[in-house]
Amino acid sequence: MQEQDLAREAPEAPRGPGRYLRIAAILTVLLGPVALILLLNQSRQVYQRLPIAGEKTVDAGGDTAYHRLPDFAFESTAGPLTADSLRGRMHVASFIFTSCPGVCPKITRAMARVQGELAEAWRRERDVRLVSYTIDPARDSLPVLRAYAERHSANLDQWAFARGPQAEVFALALR
Repeated sequence: MQEQDLAREAPEAPRGPGRYLRIAAILTVLLGPVALILLLNQSRQVYQRLPIAGEKTVDAGGDTAYHRLPDFAFESTAGPLTADSLRGRMHVASFIFTSCPGVCPKITRAMARVQGELAEAWRRERDVRLVSYTIDPARDSLPVLRAYAERHSANLDQWAFARGPQAEVFALALR
């Protein structure tokens, strides 16, 4: 009789690693899609339009012109660099110094990525110019800037490294 009573009792759940594997499999099946949906929704990037800094002017033809560079004359790895030599071109600027251990190499790597992204545009037309201005002209001579450019794979036909009086570079950066 005791054997019959034992047979009627519900079988005991197995113990050991097999039990945990089944629980993990069930949780994965139930929670996996939820986790995947949350992950995919998090990876969506929301882009915001950046404000345009500076004063704007509207010419007689109705074209809007924004920021204009103040007059300057610096020396660069591409020869003399002036505000006039950049007029009519898009000008992507960075302000760095070659002995900077912190953010400057990151800024320069970002400029190198921009250079890579614009490679096709440069093949068609040349109205985009990258310029990295040093804020430490006392240390960053043209040979030092050229060596820095080479370390960062800069194409000096497209990307100039410029130096000028520190006060003028700072004024340009703040404008």
